[in-house]
Amino acid sequence: MSQFLYVQFKINPKGFLAKPSGDETVTIELPAKHVADWKLERPHLKFSDQEVAIELTQPVAIDLIANSREEQDV
Repeated sequence: MSQFLYVQFKINPKGFLAKPSGDETVTIELPAKHVADWKLERPHLKFSDQEVAIELTQPVAIDLIANSREEQDV
């Protein structure tokens, strides 16, 4: 297993996150150990590594886009 997983999100902001440039792409580097630890803490959930990586990084990607938008408004 690689030391890191890379999760890429293509986000098409809507509403207050929307901006003229359109889609945003965010890539997040996630230590594989975070995925392994998450799975150990939740053995009853049968998620793949990719599914866990998405669960862990999706809120971060959304926050990055939201903060990026706020900085542009200033």
